[in-house]
Amino acid sequence: MFYAGDAGWLARSACADGWRKVASANWLATAQWVATRVPDALLVDIGSKTTDIIPIVGSRVAARGANDAERLMSGELVYQGVVRTPLCGVAHRIAFRGETNEWFATTADVYRLTGELRPEHDQHPSADNGPKTEAASRARIARMIGRDAADASDAEWRSFAQGWRHEQLRTLEANLARVIAGDAALAVAPIVGAGCGRFLAAALARQAARSYIDFARLAGVADDDATRAEWISTCAPSVAVALLASMAASGAKGAAGDEGHPSNDASPRAA
Repeated sequence: MFYAGDAGWLARSACADGWRKVASANWLATAQWVATRVPDALLVDIGSKTTDIIPIVGSRVAARGANDAERLMSGELVYQGVVRTPLCGVAHRIAFRGETNEWFATTADVYRLTGELRPEHDQHPSADNGPKTEAASRARIARMIGRDAADASDAEWRSFAQGWRHEQLRTLEANLARVIAGDAALAVAPIVGAGCGRFLAAALARQAARSYIDFARLAGVADDDATRAEWISTCAPSVAVALLASMAASGAKGAAGDEGHPSNDASPRAA
């Protein structure tokens, strides 16, 4: 079985013709599972380099965009994440003692200094291929304003990092507002957080006085199983595909396609 979004489930023999639907369906899998659990919601999946903001209305995925280009236009896809995004992609200028900056760091440096990026999700090389430590992160963000880390205190560099965090939240908040404006049912909808950067989704919920739901809860993970919940929420698309496949299989009523799997009309949305 291969998940192909609105096309349903494809047998292996059908993937040569339907590969485009399979290749770009990860965000839709997560959203479709959320839609089976929460009637109205805003899925905010923040990864290492992108953010998905997907509306769920009336227990259905209400995304206006179907591909990356359309989703960028609608605000449902933002090319910003918490690890690989160059800081110049977050803002062109952040003041530090009245000075401006150049590019030498990524968002991973910011969230190492704020203490929000978990080491197990810090999987990509740094901007200068140097160490992924707080000291090295201070050195990289200092270079952005032509300084050395020794030119300011650790607290000042942490405050500088918080400035970048604030700017990234502003960008995500603006795109969230664009998505919310698309349907009145989203006015008070909760935010469902997923991805390694979902701490920012929780921050968005707090800022907007909205309720927040971690994806792991919707996947049935107990609140006291923190380690499992962490990975399930971080890897939400793959978990969602497994859950949707189980739902599709149980609703197939004996129909099978190639390899004995449920037929292609066993759409998880229909189920």
